[in-house]
Amino acid sequence: MAGLVGLAVWFASHGMAHRGDGIAGLLGRDQGYEIMEGPWGDLMVWDLRLEVPEEFITREEMSPRPTQWNFGKMSLDQARNVLAIQGCSPAQADSLLQNGPMPSPSGEFIIQPPESAVLRLKSEPRNDLYAFLAQQSGNRYYQEPVYLPPTQMEKLLRENKFSHPEELRLLLQKLVYPRNGYQYFSDPEIILRHLANDRERVDFLRGIFAVDAVRAGLRVQTSQDCEKPLAYWTHSMPGVTATDLKPLLESFYKLKDPGPLSILYVLPPMARLRLYTTPRPEEVKGAKPPDCHWTALNFFRREPDPRMSDNQYASDYIKNNFTQISQPSQPGDLLLLLNPQGQVLHSATYLAGNIYFTKNGLNVVQPWVLMREKDLLPLFSKHEPAHPAYFRKRDL
Repeated sequence: MAGLVGLAVWFASHGMAHRGDGIAGLLGRDQGYEIMEGPWGDLMVWDLRLEVPEEFITREEMSPRPTQWNFGKMSLDQARNVLAIQGCSPAQADSLLQNGPMPSPSGEFIIQPPESAVLRLKSEPRNDLYAFLAQQSGNRYYQEPVYLPPTQMEKLLRENKFSHPEELRLLLQKLVYPRNGYQYFSDPEIILRHLANDRERVDFLRGIFAVDAVRAGLRVQTSQDCEKPLAYWTHSMPGVTATDLKPLLESFYKLKDPGPLSILYVLPPMARLRLYTTPRPEEVKGAKPPDCHWTALNFFRREPDPRMSDNQYASDYIKNNFTQISQPSQPGDLLLLLNPQGQVLHSATYLAGNIYFTKNGLNVVQPWVLMREKDLLPLFSKHEPAHPAYFRKRDL
């Protein structure tokens, strides 16, 4: 791709962390808003936490089960060597392996380590060991760890009525680990065993799998507040014209305390129709469901092009139609999150400030949402650090 500093760009097959399952609900309470002032006008932004609906937490998922690690095909001595390489002492290795391997028809070395031994792991060897386990099949929460920053952990404990919140806090503090500048968690089974009932287990799972998002609107209080939004949002947005937008903005500043104008009204038709919804049946019937790349590359289209679901076609389309820029500055600019090898992990569409329109993965029950760039980065830095690159369509 021209302008990508020589990095080979290709779209890695990507689905968001498995536990994004479920149609997200706007369950957070307003905690005040931020005003982002810029060429887009005065954008009022509220932070939200999108939680998994309760009906998507199955009884199997909330049932306390033993921790299980699959080391792949290897012997006991080889597993012991792996633990040593990942920073475990001989005593720790003995403790983790004390129950011996479970029977495995495929010859894989699978153990159920004692909870006490797992809790004694320090954060650095925990990170290294879990990175190894992520490379083996069947290790679900090691392959897709949960992003769990300290603020989210405290909010989870504060807003739910757990029987023993201090015990949970101590357990979580032992089990989280740093990776690529963020904090992750891979041991929900241990926490579930310490919760008093199914109600607490559901609340815990919904809390850890919640995703940060935003809602936004334009503040229009005077006639001067109309000028910037008109110039910014109609310059490159197909389907958003000054003829349509100007009367709407003018009607707002003439009202008494009208509140913000929803950002929906300055989005092009594709995004306006889909924000905070999930794919329609006709969009997924007999085809690959819409994902982040389909979403970003169809942003300007009134009728989405189904070919954008094909990774090779999408990659070629970017090479032929986009140019790299240093920073996004107009709506419709493209954000690509890349791993260190230059492989594309995620794409999203810039709107204003630090807000992007995105769909995280091809899961049919993942909605289209608005997110801050800083909240996207940890979702795609679970194994290697993701870094942003920005692009603009050449005909804008």
